[in-house]
Amino acid sequence: MSNSPASVSEPTLEIIPDGRNLIAAVSLSRGTTFQVGGWTNEIVELANTILAAESKWMPEELLIFARDVLASRRTRVLPLEADPNYLDDVGDARGEDEFQKMKRAREAMKRFGTLMRGILYEVAKRLEREAQELSESSRPETIQ
Repeated sequence: MSNSPASVSEPTLEIIPDGRNLIAAVSLSRGTTFQVGGWTNEIVELANTILAAESKWMPEELLIFARDVLASRRTRVLPLEADPNYLDDVGDARGEDEFQKMKRAREAMKRFGTLMRGILYEVAKRLEREAQELSESSRPETIQ
């Protein structure tokens, strides 16, 4: 995740502050971007969860994402490379406190993935509807 603009060669997701709301902007190609609203509470709650779970197991990209969201800064979401399940096998947790931090980091990473999939699912459904509408409007009309 970064705040630097990039050319769109693969789908990207940006979280854009718009007053009190956050807009998820999904860019599928240079000319195709969908803006999705209605996720503000979930995004802010997730950002708070990420920061609360901050530990050595939390990917820096997620911490940057959370700080940007809570500071009302535009943030670009990149695919999260770290699979939260890798934490299941880490034997680095020394003591109960460290184990709980690792567990919170894993749960925050999973919630991040779930939220992003929800936003992308909404965009996919919108694309499906628009494709169906385009298909129906381009059919030749029959006059009887």
